[in-house]
Amino acid sequence: MAPPTSVKSLMRRCRMPRRAVIVGLGPDGEGRLITLEAAEKLSRAQAVFRLAKLEGIVRKFCSQETDVVHISHAAAALLQSVAKEIEESRYDDVAIAVSGDPTFASLGSRLCRFLVERGLEVDITPGISSLQLAAARLRLDWANSLVLDMHGKGCEEALRRAVTMAELGYLVFTTLSPRIKAEDVAGFLSEAGFPSAELLVCENLGTGRERILKSHARALADMQTHHNAILMIKPLDSRLVYGVRDQEIYTPKEVPGPTKEEIRAITACKARLKPGHRVIEIGCGTGALTVELALRVLPDGLVCAIDYRKEAIEATLANARRYGVAHAVKTIQGKAPEVFSMLNERFDVAVIGGTENLKGVIMELDRKLLAGNRRIVVNAVSMSSLATSYGVLTALGYEVEVVCSFIARTRRLKQHLVFSSLNPVFTVVGEKVGA
Repeated sequence: MAPPTSVKSLMRRCRMPRRAVIVGLGPDGEGRLITLEAAEKLSRAQAVFRLAKLEGIVRKFCSQETDVVHISHAAAALLQSVAKEIEESRYDDVAIAVSGDPTFASLGSRLCRFLVERGLEVDITPGISSLQLAAARLRLDWANSLVLDMHGKGCEEALRRAVTMAELGYLVFTTLSPRIKAEDVAGFLSEAGFPSAELLVCENLGTGRERILKSHARALADMQTHHNAILMIKPLDSRLVYGVRDQEIYTPKEVPGPTKEEIRAITACKARLKPGHRVIEIGCGTGALTVELALRVLPDGLVCAIDYRKEAIEATLANARRYGVAHAVKTIQGKAPEVFSMLNERFDVAVIGGTENLKGVIMELDRKLLAGNRRIVVNAVSMSSLATSYGVLTALGYEVEVVCSFIARTRRLKQHLVFSSLNPVFTVVGEKVGA
């Protein structure tokens, strides 16, 4: 026998479907940039949920009969507060007021999905975003620009992506936050080798404290700016280039190398890299191969380069800065596999150029640091390292391929052009699918 239905449940079933509209109030917080549609939605709602900072503008456009409900600034609390009020059937029509535009760097989209999943009819009334106002103030067409958000957990990834896309010729706009301000982006650009990058900061747009600041990365890194801002990065002078010549790689006398450009090309090809991949490189040396790997995982990927020599780490960072990929390279000085304990992340591909404990490194990579479809590429120059890498990878269940490269380059000998051979290199490629 079915349980009895409460009167309250029957009343809920008989009610018209409850509705909510997420209303964008514009960026100024004072109501001067609110749209007519947004003002109308506020005036007709039975209840308006708003943050503390929006009380003035909400009260200005609501009717006297409207209930104005304060909600916490925390995202989770906002969602739960709105859902609780709706589930208790207090209102048929509610408005949720958010600053700017609900679909730009806002909780609007997330809130919409949250409420729709609970059976609510949801509409969004757009507002003028801070990006639109920044572009208007700067008199710029932003139709073909790249827009990134520096809020939340992914802000570091967004920062690296911003630099890469600016290198590729895009005009980049980013929101800022208390966690990442304009001076932080400027410092990152300077460290990545772009101290002369042109930046524009648009602070507190639409308010009496509005300020537009133009500067270069090196100077802006020493300033203090407000987090309520839009930052514009002008296209950078790109140094992204595949196949860097050996003689153009910075090579200190203490570090052998660099890895020859033909071997770098083969290694990068066999690594099967994609944009966004995370690569761990053991024995980075001069960083010549590090640069090639980083170029292939841009704009969101990362190469973690490890070497026990201080001079090698310094050379790797210098070459990464020189060729515009420093933001996609992380270095660790130490011996593998001992330094693996410092890493709390997983990688898609491992590349090994040189290490004393080759067997231990491969086993620890497979056990702790590689995830998903695992791929390990080893460049071996001796028979012992060839035999070790092939034997260990096979024992661990990898499908193994070995490529032997005999390379000769032309050189001038008096009136003749002759070939000069390079040392042979064995590239051992191991792949384990669905591990």
